[in-house]
Amino acid sequence: MSASATPSPPGTPNTRYSGSNAPYSDPNDIIPTAIVIKNIPFSVKKDALMGILTSLDIPQPYAFNYHFDNGVFRGLAFANYRNSQETELVVQALNGLELGGRKLRVEYKKVLPGQEKEMFYSGEDIPEPVNTPSSKLPGKKDRNYEKKE
Repeated sequence: MSASATPSPPGTPNTRYSGSNAPYSDPNDIIPTAIVIKNIPFSVKKDALMGILTSLDIPQPYAFNYHFDNGVFRGLAFANYRNSQETELVVQALNGLELGGRKLRVEYKKVLPGQEKEMFYSGEDIPEPVNTPSSKLPGKKDRNYEKKE
């Protein structure tokens, strides 16, 4: 982004925050209500990070997941919020926050290739998540499911 570029108005996902190291994002490639929290110390458990989020008096996510690869935590978490205003407040509060000697990097989640963008931009309000067997990823086993014969 050049020095002469006009910043986006507040509330838009591609806003560049002062002191932020978050990269500029094309608003058409991001999900305005979903973030990725990067550089989380490996020793910080999910419940501990949720406690920190609660203590900061910022909006709480309706969905929050740590990213594991083959059972190993990779220092990433994903959070979803009900609207872009809540999400922006969280990005401003968490981006650059030092935790366990590491500075968190918070970015808007990008739309995955092949996903329908319309599903993310149909409106500001996000419905409550529904946890049904059909919403599970193919190939993933549900530990609470027992096959009945």
